[in-house]
Amino acid sequence: MATVPPLPEPGDQTVEDRKAISRRFVQHAWQELAKGNRLQAGEKAWGAVAQYLKIVGQDREWNHSSHRNLENIGRQICAEFPDHAGAEFANALSDAYHRGHENFCDNLRTALEIRETIEGVEQALPVLEAIANESPRHFKISSNSQRRRLVELTDNQELRVGDESPVGFSNRYERFYSA
Repeated sequence: MATVPPLPEPGDQTVEDRKAISRRFVQHAWQELAKGNRLQAGEKAWGAVAQYLKIVGQDREWNHSSHRNLENIGRQICAEFPDHAGAEFANALSDAYHRGHENFCDNLRTALEIRETIEGVEQALPVLEAIANESPRHFKISSNSQRRRLVELTDNQELRVGDESPVGFSNRYERFYSA
């Protein structure tokens, strides 16, 4: 079994800190599942994904402090990076939350479902890392749900359907492209 990375010091977490925490959570998920603790195993799988969503949120200076923010980040990167984020990737993100995190609260999932969730997370993490290492892409808001999602992430109430951004409405990168 791989050595669990040490936990970073408390405080603002760097990208490398979040990556280490994510790796730690995946290892803990497998350990907890082996002990029969489906609740903790699922929560750790969700935590591994959440750390990478926070990396993207931090980089783009988006809101990333709530579960809703993290879900919005996941949906946005699936829309912005369709070549990386296919259906299996989107399902892995959804399963991490719905099977992993929600099971922690409600104990609805079997050991097999949690195992599949952890496996999906392990496949999704390299995709999340690749996305986190890329610059934001051009994005055009084509629906009200996309607009609402981006308003919540950016705090920009002025966004409208049809608006476009060469940098995925990133608060950090947008200022370099302002007219």
